[in-house]
Amino acid sequence: MRLRVTLQKQPSHSELVSCVGWSNSDDVYSCGDDHQLLKWNVTSGEVQQVTKLAADVFATDLHWFPINLGGKISRQTAAELLVLAASDGKFHLVSRLGRVEKSIDAHHGAVLMSRWSHDGTALVTVGEDGQVKIWSRSGMLRSTLAQTSSPVYAVSWSPDSDQVLYSSSKQLVIKPLQPSQKPTTWKAHDNLILGIDWSAMNHLIVSGGEDRRYKVWDAYGRLLFTGQTHDYPIMSVSWSPDGGVFAVGSFNTLRLCDKAGV
Repeated sequence: MRLRVTLQKQPSHSELVSCVGWSNSDDVYSCGDDHQLLKWNVTSGEVQQVTKLAADVFATDLHWFPINLGGKISRQTAAELLVLAASDGKFHLVSRLGRVEKSIDAHHGAVLMSRWSHDGTALVTVGEDGQVKIWSRSGMLRSTLAQTSSPVYAVSWSPDSDQVLYSSSKQLVIKPLQPSQKPTTWKAHDNLILGIDWSAMNHLIVSGGEDRRYKVWDAYGRLLFTGQTHDYPIMSVSWSPDGGVFAVGSFNTLRLCDKAGV
């Protein structure tokens, strides 16, 4: 008797991967133009297809619902809900098992970024229509926080979730949720800003853009560090959960920097 043993081929993306996000310290989720939502386990190397999105859903960003663990990501605890921004102007609330719980019309044009607040009570979205919107956890619109004249490519919550940092062309804006409080605005780059992140641990801001530089700021908009000029635009920046380092993404390049910027 002969047995033929075959190994099942693991799923992979066949088109551009547009967004990735950690749900805990072991599992990374990715979504791309092939409409697949994949789960990658960094310990076992196993890859699973969580779901196949509708053919008209092209993801632009994903972010997992936060887990209150003192700034650390746990191996044991996994987030149960992610928000998936899409090019059709909607954002989708998707369970860990891949079920689309709710789809919400949010912007005219693509939703470019979406982020849960650190306490999990609210959600912010920005889009090609230049609007910054605040939503409840269940997807009910609370307010349109800002209207700009150009697309808003990046957004981040303040450490206390009482302010929102967003990009507006070459400027950065810190907008309090309370209408009576004035926003803080400053010119941050010489060209379009594409990525920002505000650390909940060290309270520092990092930004990057088409001027091919990344910069570190304090919470008052004071410049602390300017990185060297890269060969290509800085497309994304992200702080580590503990605020010790941040990552800078550019074409074919990933740079890891300490909180001082070097």
